[in-house]
Amino acid sequence: MDGSEKLPLLVIGKSANPRCFKNVRTKPVEYEANKKAWMTAHNNIPLLQNVKVFFFPPNMTSVVQPMNQGVIRNLKHFYRGLVVQKILSGIDTEEMVKIDLLDACRMIQNAWQKVTCDTVANCFRKAGFVHQRDESQPQQDSEDITPVEYWEDVGHDLPYETFVSFDDSLAVCGELTDEDILAEVRNKKAKNASSDEEEENQSKLPEISLPTSTEAIFHFRELKRFIEGHQNVHGSLFDALNKLEDFTVTQKINKKKQTKITSHLIKA
Repeated sequence: MDGSEKLPLLVIGKSANPRCFKNVRTKPVEYEANKKAWMTAHNNIPLLQNVKVFFFPPNMTSVVQPMNQGVIRNLKHFYRGLVVQKILSGIDTEEMVKIDLLDACRMIQNAWQKVTCDTVANCFRKAGFVHQRDESQPQQDSEDITPVEYWEDVGHDLPYETFVSFDDSLAVCGELTDEDILAEVRNKKAKNASSDEEEENQSKLPEISLPTSTEAIFHFRELKRFIEGHQNVHGSLFDALNKLEDFTVTQKINKKKQTKITSHLIKA
């Protein structure tokens, strides 16, 4: 309720093994997949003895659900802003800017970090989740966000907030028909086979190689030089780059130790 605990986001797609996830061992978000890319995990509620469950009244989600009081809108605002930035950052290149599922996951995780504790807390207040003893006045909602800079450079007359909310009516869940339920059962039975087939198809595509530790360290140092060439840069950027560089250097040293461990052995 106070925004101090923000769980990792869950992204639901249609492909169990997207090609862009190949060689990715730590995803920026939790990821699941099903035929419709719908949220289906809340269909079955376990029998609870010490908790009483109340279902929301029909068509009241926008009133009583805290996430619908501004958290989702705030998240979308930041996510769409990152999409615009990505488009504009590649506007001088000859190739069209492409955003794959991994890019989207990275950006939505970044956007989630930008949603403040105040926004979450105020949205719970709007939904009526306030402790009786809490007599403090709600703070100004940090959702009063400024429009994304350079939005007009994209070339649209559409207001930015319309761009943010264009998919508000998109269905992300719903009652499953008998046909849907049977399809899900069949999908679960065939999941291993389909995963193997999908992996086989992906193996025929060009390999997406990971940068080496040496390459990554070089790019971190190039980024530092880039940042040092600008004024009024916050020190947190250097702190973040230093942490990333330290992690990469540690990985390189550990890998080097592992490859040379046999040098300490003596043949009998």
